[in-house]
Amino acid sequence: MKHNDEQNNRLEKMLHELPEIKDKKTKAEYDRQIPEENSQQRNSRPRWLMPGLASIMALLILAVVVPFSFYTMQDGALETPESTTENQTLTRGNHEGSNSPEKLPAEGSQGDMASTSEQLNSMLVEEITNEMEPLAVADRNAQHIVPLMVMENGKGEEKKTVNADKLGLSESFLKDIDISINKDANKASVIFPNDFTVSGGSAMITKIVDSIKWAVEPYNIDNISLQTEDGAPVSLGSYGEVTSLSSIKEGSFIFKVLKPSSKDTSFFVPISITKGLSISDALKELKKDEENPEVNAPIPSEVKIQSSREEGDKLVVELNDPKHVEKQEMLTGVESILITARHFGYNQVIFENTSVGKLGPYELNGSIETPKGLNPVPADE
Repeated sequence: MKHNDEQNNRLEKMLHELPEIKDKKTKAEYDRQIPEENSQQRNSRPRWLMPGLASIMALLILAVVVPFSFYTMQDGALETPESTTENQTLTRGNHEGSNSPEKLPAEGSQGDMASTSEQLNSMLVEEITNEMEPLAVADRNAQHIVPLMVMENGKGEEKKTVNADKLGLSESFLKDIDISINKDANKASVIFPNDFTVSGGSAMITKIVDSIKWAVEPYNIDNISLQTEDGAPVSLGSYGEVTSLSSIKEGSFIFKVLKPSSKDTSFFVPISITKGLSISDALKELKKDEENPEVNAPIPSEVKIQSSREEGDKLVVELNDPKHVEKQEMLTGVESILITARHFGYNQVIFENTSVGKLGPYELNGSIETPKGLNPVPADE
């Protein structure tokens, strides 16, 4: 205790010996110093702190976003605009390259149809030239006559022949018979061999006679004369001694499609109709199949003939504007109308109410000349 008292007395004495300190600042001056001190404290923070925090945040964002983006690219690459376009192009190309039949485009796509016209098979001849020669054969069952227009093969043979077997048809009944045509006089001369005989009865004779008529039909022949090489009449069984034949009468036939089951070929064949049938009723018959399974209706079921009317030498046919029909079927249907119209005496056909522009060799938005011949085939090599 005594030691502590002495120490306290010594400290007290030292304090009294210190110089006197007087504070002359007012309270207001102290108040003003407070904000300045706080500001200095704020400025005393390390300058690297905020950029460092920003960098850390950026790294965290990248750590989350980059893996997610990579995953999206892997699983969803085809959903980008470029990949979508490529996918659509591939899909369209695969469709066009498939074996599925082509359809008529909707209105406004007529250019696409025109670009594929060379792929379609026309069965008519618009004009007959010196490089062509008419012929008529029969189907394998000898039920229908098949008129042909034999095309020059470049060898210049005087008499053009075809390999009927390759076409799925029978050999011509006119094999040993010569036919010459005088176009200016609208006459045809038919010369038979002197030793000509017929086996097979009246049915075979009828086929021979019909073959002659259809072979000359494209030339609008008025008179068909018959004789042997010696100039004698031709003996044709039940027909008797024949020196002439009548030409095919206008409006007595329509044309349907023969498709031989053994071959990938098609031909128009004449089908006899009721005498005096109007063109309107004749066109309706083109939608009906025959009992022969190889002979089909040429007009597709989707195509409907709304009406038909005559305007001078023109036939106006109104369709139902079909848009979803195979192009080849549509072309065949149009050509069956054209050749039937010609047989009824019309020189032109106008198709109404159809958005189809160019189809094969035809412009359907204008008048079309009726054809001169049918079933063009190359001459035998």
